[in-house]
Amino acid sequence: MAEYDVNDQRINRINYILDELPRIEERIDRINAQIGSREMTGQQFRNLVAERSTLVKRYDELNREAKENYRLVTGKEKGKITYSTETTI
Repeated sequence: MAEYDVNDQRINRINYILDELPRIEERIDRINAQIGSREMTGQQFRNLVAERSTLVKRYDELNREAKENYRLVTGKEKGKITYSTETTI
């Protein structure tokens, strides 16, 4: 049985963060493109905005973890969400 090693755990977490951030960023960009196309129903718009909000929050959390815990600079900040699910199209 392999011996528990805290360094391996840290390396695995760093690898996860570095793999996950680009995936999240790519999905946010695809959602932004879909929202920009304006070819959707109001419900589809609200669903995309909700998904994007969740992804931006997750992106920010992982980015903050990388900076604070591992002193990594991972890329640009995604910023605040500008669309609201409370409006109608």
